[in-house]
Amino acid sequence: MRALPEWRLVAYDRAGLGRSDTGSGSSPAASALSDLGSVIESGNGAGGVILVGHSLGGPLVRAFANDHPQRVRALVLVDPRPEHLNARLHGMIDRTRRAHARSLHPRLLLLLARRGLLARMAGSFPRRGPETLEPAERRRRAQLMASHRHLSTNELALADDLDARLGAVDADRTPPLWLITHDPSCGDSLPAEPKTEAERTTLETVWSELQESLVRAAPQGDLVVATGAGHLIPLERPDLVAAIIKDAIASTDCR
Repeated sequence: MRALPEWRLVAYDRAGLGRSDTGSGSSPAASALSDLGSVIESGNGAGGVILVGHSLGGPLVRAFANDHPQRVRALVLVDPRPEHLNARLHGMIDRTRRAHARSLHPRLLLLLARRGLLARMAGSFPRRGPETLEPAERRRRAQLMASHRHLSTNELALADDLDARLGAVDADRTPPLWLITHDPSCGDSLPAEPKTEAERTTLETVWSELQESLVRAAPQGDLVVATGAGHLIPLERPDLVAAIIKDAIASTDCR
């Protein structure tokens, strides 16, 4: 955000992540979309906004744009979780659900991250990036890894709910979009549980195919590879994310 000082940017923690309380409501997607709408309104986004979503935030912002095309000028999707991934990798996703159910409670993991304890666990996040990190940066990385490597049942339910809401790309309701994908050689941090090299290859192939399909179907789409970065592109290549956001702003004249 510091790389874009001339524009107004609003960031928030989705319900159940970071410092936000767990969401309520029978529909995870409806609740998450309502929260996003409130954030946009609080940021005075009446004239149209550019939405940036990472991982599961990708299908979330696309669903919002689909429901409110007049409020969204463009989308920047940062290694978005592919829509309908569950249908293509049913067995692997079910295994992921079971693994998450056996892991520490997500709220406990986030508490550990906030206290800086998770950051001391050397294997908790990829080694890519600076060798020496400030304590605040270590805590921030650990907290994000807690969110991604230990997705709660609610997060998986949100993914299912968003898949049910999102069908084929509607050209009339889809704004220009930029999709930043991870470097295939660094795909070991994707949020799933492949057990073999063959499964890891399948996950990478399906992930890429579905992302490319979304870009091709969009009326105006651009696919960019974040060289040298895994799934956590906002942490590993913040320069690239900022540059693509600037491209989106320039292309839509959004301030």
